[in-house]
Amino acid sequence: MSGCPVTELPDSRSTADFAAYSHSRDVSGPVPGVLPVRIAPAFCMPILPLKDGWPSPLTLNRSSAVRSDIDKMTFLNVGKCLSRIQDKLRCGMFDRLIRAFPVTARERIQVPPYSVPRLLRSCFEEMGGSTLAAGFLRFHSPSSAEASTIRCATLIEGFGGRFYCFSVDWLGRELAVDLRKPGADVILVDPGGAEYLDPETSLFQWHDVVASDDDPLAYPFYKEWREANANVGPLGFNQCIGYSVPLFLGGQDEVGNLALIDREFYFETCTQLAKGARSLPPGATIESIAESDR
Repeated sequence: MSGCPVTELPDSRSTADFAAYSHSRDVSGPVPGVLPVRIAPAFCMPILPLKDGWPSPLTLNRSSAVRSDIDKMTFLNVGKCLSRIQDKLRCGMFDRLIRAFPVTARERIQVPPYSVPRLLRSCFEEMGGSTLAAGFLRFHSPSSAEASTIRCATLIEGFGGRFYCFSVDWLGRELAVDLRKPGADVILVDPGGAEYLDPETSLFQWHDVVASDDDPLAYPFYKEWREANANVGPLGFNQCIGYSVPLFLGGQDEVGNLALIDREFYFETCTQLAKGARSLPPGATIESIAESDR
C-alpha cells in the first residue's frame, strides 16, 4: 500500500504535514482528460478503516435516529467538552478565523433545543449559516448539518453515531467532530478522494489552525482557482468546487480538474463511484461511466 497515498496519511501527523498532504497527493495512474483511468491497487482495500470496537454504521432512515444515537454516545463527554467550548467562545473562539477570512454572507438561522449535539450548540449559535471569504468555508445550519452527517455515513464506514458535521469547505469536504473523544477531534471527509483525513486537531484549536500558515483547507489553492475563474461570484451554500475526475479515479489535484458543481450532487456522485470502484480488482480499468435514470 506504500505506493498509493490515496489511503495513507504521512508518518508524522503534524498540522504542517497534513496541510501539505491535503494538497500534494501524488495519485497513481495516468493524467486522465477522459476515461479510461486506472484504479490504484490500494483503493480496492478498505479506505482508512475505523478502529476495532467502533460502532457499525447506523441505519440512517430517520433523522431522529441520528440525534438519538448521538445523544447517547456523547452523554459522558459532553459536560467536559461543553465547558471548554464555552470558555473558548468567551475568549473569542472564532476571532482569528474571521480576521483571516471575513464573513461575506450570513443566513439567519434558529438552533432549536436538541437540533444539534450539545457539544456543538454554541458553535451553531455563534457561526451557523455563515459564509467566509466568498465560499472558502461555510458553517452549517442544523438541518444542513444533519443531512451532511447522513451523507458522510454512506461514504465512510463507522462514521454514523460517532461524528457530526458542522461546516463544509470550498472543495465540498465536510468538517466533522468526533463526539466520543474528550478533545472533540476534527476530521475532514473528502468526497473527491473518497476518504477521511485526520489532522489530529481538536475543535478548540481547529479554527486557529485554519487561520494559520499551516492552513489545512488549502486557501492558496482556492485563491489560484479564483484567479483562474474571476467571473465566478461567491459560492452558494449548495455549491462547491469539485474534481471533474475524482482523485480516487486518477484525477489530478490541479485547477484544470476543478469545476463549479452542486455540492450535494457532487458528494453523492463521488460516493456511488467510490462504492463501485471498491468492488473492482486491483488494476481494473473503467472504460465508461453511465448515468442512471433511477
